[in-house]
Amino acid sequence: MALFLFLISLFGLLSALRLLRSFHARALISTTAVTKTGTAVCTILLFCIFLCSQHAFLAFLLVIFTLIASLGALWTYERRQIDALKSETPHFLDRWILNMRLGNSLSSARDAALDDSSDRVRTLLRPLFLNSAEIPKAHLFLPVKIVNELKLLSNSPHSALTRLENIRELLRKADEFRRKSGQARRQTSIQSLVLLLLHVALAVFTIQRYGWQRHSDLIVLSFVLAGGSVAAMHQLARKSKWRI
Repeated sequence: MALFLFLISLFGLLSALRLLRSFHARALISTTAVTKTGTAVCTILLFCIFLCSQHAFLAFLLVIFTLIASLGALWTYERRQIDALKSETPHFLDRWILNMRLGNSLSSARDAALDDSSDRVRTLLRPLFLNSAEIPKAHLFLPVKIVNELKLLSNSPHSALTRLENIRELLRKADEFRRKSGQARRQTSIQSLVLLLLHVALAVFTIQRYGWQRHSDLIVLSFVLAGGSVAAMHQLARKSKWRI
């Protein structure tokens, strides 16, 4: 038993460290936040191992649940950081357009707009304007179409202002589309959550009324089908096409 608990704790700690290292390498979450999260996750893992010292399988399940919960929390926090970066892009374009309307050249107006942006946005956007840089296949918070347009601005400086205004309008429409699709996805999530809660309540009632042993196979099968249905609803909501 002690050997199994040691292996489970080793697996949990190594998995948590690897997970934290991968998120830290993205440079979207600060080192302080990663350190605090890692300390909390490791503490919870050791606490779960201590509480379930007589039940190795239960300890393994708690370790898996803790790792999944920490992955979800880190992913949610990272998505918030990406959304914050996306919200700064229209302001950067507005300053760039304003500086060009004031008579500055394309490069000087761009550099002035970059200087007014945050350090993280400046670090992620400046490599796009280097002549030696290749057009990336994907960007952290910009669509590939907009990245291509920003790279091609230096080739047509006479129409750069018009193209910048078109890019800004495209971002405005994309933001409007994101709000519409977000509302639809939230409605789908609320509906699936209500149905899942009703299913859990019905399962609890069935277990209390008829017992677990007589209907365990049906209950497990129903939860598998319910989980698959919820996943299918979210997948269909993500793939839905919306007109801007």
